[in-house]
Amino acid sequence: MARVLLNLTTNALKYTDQGFVEVAARETSDHRIEFSVRDTGPGLDARQGGPSLRRDFSSAGLGLGICRKLVAAMGGELSATTHPQGGTKFSFEIELPPAPVLA
Repeated sequence: MARVLLNLTTNALKYTDQGFVEVAARETSDHRIEFSVRDTGPGLDARQGGPSLRRDFSSAGLGLGICRKLVAAMGGELSATTHPQGGTKFSFEIELPPAPVLA
């Protein structure tokens, strides 16, 4: 989970020159957490349209295909929403085991 969040956050930072990147987690039900990374970058269409807009970031990340597989292995599904005017949100929801009670 941490590696997926790191990759999504790095991608968001790579494509966001102005605005913000937001990383969030929220409980959706008992033991289920939604994680999301949202940015104000150019949107997915612009990102997929050619070479990286930012050359000062490494392109050695996991890639979205591998992120999708890792999230699926945790029982979730990676989803993306993007807006033509800019901004993208990647999110996934997974079940986490309850924390042990310390005596």
